[in-house]
Formats: sequence, C-alpha cells, structure tokens
Amino acid sequence: MHRSTLLVLSVVLGFLGSTAQAEPPKPVNPSSPAPGRPAVKHLIDTHIHLYDTTREGGVPWPPASDKILYKPHLPDEFKRVAQPAGVTGVVIVEASDRLADNQWVLDQVKDDEFYVALVGNIDPYRDDFGEQLQALARDPRVVGIRVRVRGKAVDYADSR
Repeated sequence: MHRSTLLVLSVVLGFLGSTAQAEPPKPVNPSSPAPGRPAVKHLIDTHIHLYDTTREGGVPWPPASDKILYKPHLPDEFKRVAQPAGVTGVVIVEASDRLADNQWVLDQVKDDEFYVALVGNIDPYRDDFGEQLQALARDPRVVGIRVRVRGKAVDYADSR
C-alpha cells in the first residue's frame, strides 16, 4: 500500500471511529434456539444489499442480465425473512459506487432500529473524497466505507 493510501485509510478509520457512534441494537425476541444451542441475545447479519431496480436511473449493480438478483430488494422484504430466523439487526453494505445511493439506503431504513449500520461506498481516490466522507459520516449509522475501486488496484502489501 502506498503511504498516501495508508494515510487516507488511517484518517478515514479514525474519523469514522470518532463520529459514527451508533447505539447497540435493542434486543428483540429471537426465534427459539435449537435443542442444545444457547439462546442468542443479538444475531446481526453483517452484509446485505438493499436496492430498487425500478428506481429512476436504475442501479449500477446487479446487472440486468442477472435474472436472480436483478429485482428490487427492499427493507420490508429482508426483515420479513430475517426476523423469523432470529436475526435481530442488520448492517447494510452499499454496492453502488454512486454517492447518492448511500443516502438513498439510509432514507429507506430511517427510524428502523433493525437496520443498525451502513458501510458506505465512496471512492477514496476522488479529489473530493474528504467532503464525501464528511457528508456520509453525518449519519451515525455510517460505520465504515467500502474500498472497492474498479480499475485501480489497492495494494495492501506495498509499504512504500
């Protein structure tokens, strides 16, 4: 990893750690445990995607050719499936590289404590990265960013 990349990531993690202090989820009654298994106070799904393929402008992921994933996946659908399985909270990971889509997801789960956090998706190589990060981190549910830059390798082994 280049020193500049390491510095950016260090600043990001420090910034998010100091600004995004989401409260722990309030427990709900998870489904009864199987015989011989202990009860679970919190069962958090740490990686789901929410998106609506029918939105104006569509979505950059998944591709329309994906006949299984290319359909709306919204909060009510996931909650309806997850809660009976004992899931008590969810961390959403944004798949879209469009900054506005991070806010769209946050708006979809506003005031719903089941959705405890968002890992946003912003490009750390953009000139306005700091401003984008600050805007995203204003919401305390934002707990991190997804470093996934297409076409640019992030070499974590390079310590120059």
